[in-house]
Amino acid sequence: MDSSFVRHAGAVVLLAIACCAAQWGGSGGVHAATGGSRVCGSLSRSAVWTRSGSPYSIDCNLRLPAGRTLTIRPGVTVLAETGVTFEVQGRLIAMGTASHPITFDCAPGCHMWSGLRFTPRADSRSSMGHTVIAHASLALSDPHFTIGELTFKQDRDGVKINPAGYANDVTPSLIESSTFSHISGVAIDLGSISSSTVAVTGVTVSDSGIGVLVHGTSPQVSSSTFTRNKIGLQIAGAGSDRTRVLSNSIVANRIGVVIEAEPDMLISANNIYGNHRFSVKVTESSDVLLAAPNNYWGAGIAGPGIPATMNACGFDPYVLAPCVIFKPYLTSPSSTAPTVPGH
Repeated sequence: MDSSFVRHAGAVVLLAIACCAAQWGGSGGVHAATGGSRVCGSLSRSAVWTRSGSPYSIDCNLRLPAGRTLTIRPGVTVLAETGVTFEVQGRLIAMGTASHPITFDCAPGCHMWSGLRFTPRADSRSSMGHTVIAHASLALSDPHFTIGELTFKQDRDGVKINPAGYANDVTPSLIESSTFSHISGVAIDLGSISSSTVAVTGVTVSDSGIGVLVHGTSPQVSSSTFTRNKIGLQIAGAGSDRTRVLSNSIVANRIGVVIEAEPDMLISANNIYGNHRFSVKVTESSDVLLAAPNNYWGAGIAGPGIPATMNACGFDPYVLAPCVIFKPYLTSPSSTAPTVPGH
């Protein structure tokens, strides 16, 4: 055989190996597998995951180290084994499209994977959009970016923002336009954030445990829908007393809003009706009145015959609170709150 041909063929093979290593992360990263790619360990270099390599199967804990970037293209599916965590120290770019979303889910036969965890000093330039995260014990932990156009379904918990999970108080300022369904625990968990306030707007939480849990911070929750949950919103703890709940539809939950904090907050322009036990339940004993004016409480109580005592401190079948001011009230659904189909 011609030796120059052998040398030429060997060069081609080495070039192909180098190319693939650059794309897939090299040893300890992504390896080709039948019908997709296998991922495990620490990505040794920046990488791009494409539809041609999908699905990417994570069969052990995966780490994106600091200084490296993983870009996931639209339409890619990532499948994790039971208990596996995807830890992000570097920069993750997972931007799907409406027609080709990115999906993170359990592999076939998997019970529940751990989810995506961003470390305290993870790259704040990370971004995610049009992405589905399903069947995780905690789908998204301590993200450093605006959360928008994400779908969470059948997770134990959805998004958790824990101040201990951030360095230099770099926290996301906005959770928007995202959908949470069949989350058995807490869909959005907002912990004590001293330097900034998180705004939650345009989200939908349904058929879940708690829609939004606020403890130790005072966010604004607006233009969102909470329906068929055990609790729509739960506001608890010191530092949560200035929460603003504005222009939401809180409908057909077991309890609409639970307040376990000093009720120096504003609940206004919402549709709060059809909740099975209480529309608003205040458990904190306080001399501070809860300001809940200009809400629509449903046709059953928002009529001319509403008892005068419902505007004072006391209890009634619809609003359980030591002191609630809910006059004036709306006699028809709020025009600024989302419409809930079937309600």
